[in-house]
Amino acid sequence: MHQPFTLHRVASTPACGIGLLLTALAWPAAIHASIAVAPMPRQVDVTDSLDLTLLVFEDGQAGTPPHSLEASLTANPQEPVKIILNRVADPPAVPGQPRKVRYSGVVPPTVRGEVRLELLELDVAPMMIGLARRTDAEPVPLPVVSEATVATTAVVEPPPTGATRAPQENPAALSRLSFHDPVYFAVGVNGREYTQFQFSLKFRLFEPDTPQSRSLLDNLYVGYTQSALMDLAADSYPIHDSLYNPSVYYYLPDTGLNAGWLTRTSLAAGYEHESNGEDEADSRALEMLFVKPTFYLGDPADWHWTFSPKLYYYAKKGDYNQDIEDYRGYGDYRLTFGHPQSLELAATMRAGTQSYASGKLEVTYPLAQWVPSMMGYLYLSYFDGWGETLIDYNRRSNAQFRIGYSLWR
Repeated sequence: MHQPFTLHRVASTPACGIGLLLTALAWPAAIHASIAVAPMPRQVDVTDSLDLTLLVFEDGQAGTPPHSLEASLTANPQEPVKIILNRVADPPAVPGQPRKVRYSGVVPPTVRGEVRLELLELDVAPMMIGLARRTDAEPVPLPVVSEATVATTAVVEPPPTGATRAPQENPAALSRLSFHDPVYFAVGVNGREYTQFQFSLKFRLFEPDTPQSRSLLDNLYVGYTQSALMDLAADSYPIHDSLYNPSVYYYLPDTGLNAGWLTRTSLAAGYEHESNGEDEADSRALEMLFVKPTFYLGDPADWHWTFSPKLYYYAKKGDYNQDIEDYRGYGDYRLTFGHPQSLELAATMRAGTQSYASGKLEVTYPLAQWVPSMMGYLYLSYFDGWGETLIDYNRRSNAQFRIGYSLWR
């Protein structure tokens, strides 16, 4: 009796795209062979076709690879698109190496960016992949409709009118949503306004044709940060002050600038608003234009330094904080040292034009080092100086030590 084939895992990069999905396929029992998936390029370009290669090992087991692979691609909010990757001509065999079997299929031009991939008629969990398209490619003429082309690509029909449809998440939208500034909740031990929390998110407005795009719209983000100081020692836990900080900005995670120890440089530049949402004499507000490069020194995947000077221009100031540059100055300077899977130290410094200054030191350590299934970080912070909150921009705060939980650092 024949034994089912064994699917071997071939070493590949983390972004090997569709190549990874085939390592989990549950092939029909009629197939008997040792097959693996050849590593895919980091960027999967599908302007012409979507290609992949299987490796067939000569291990004495009988059987042949399948003639086609069927899948469904969903780039929300569009309807799912069904594609079939058909077997094409194999490359020449090389003695002593596994035989290569190639597949290729056409992906409709509307499918791009973060795409939900499902293997039809197979018990395989759906996954997200990245599809890129060359912007310099000439338009591809529509193929002649024939029995073969109709079988290659087809749009999955929507359910009949009135049919019940299970609610779905929007993976394309979720893929554009990410953390922005640090997210944490920390309790302090000195002074009345001792509990601080902050959450911060950003959203990418447009999906680029290629990950390397540097155009304005392809790299345009909307950010939002909100923080507050609470007095848990008082009745009803009043909020001492809140900060509302929306922004619109251009962001490149890698500008291509590197030399020696400088391994990467990112850049953010745009507009942001800060206010505390109060009226009359308690109102504080700012409109700012800013530029923020981040310089990475050392391997970002290992122990390394970063330096992030955020320089800003006050386009408009509220009536009750006209002299804020005396206490805040025109920039925030953040320096970090750490490891992505270990300890990180971060210091943020600010100096006003009239010799007023403030500083904040933050220490984070991944909780997964102690509890493997837990997400987030142990969070410690120490603040000393002027203007920990916007309402107190011209008041010296008590030195404050806090401890808590951070979801993002």
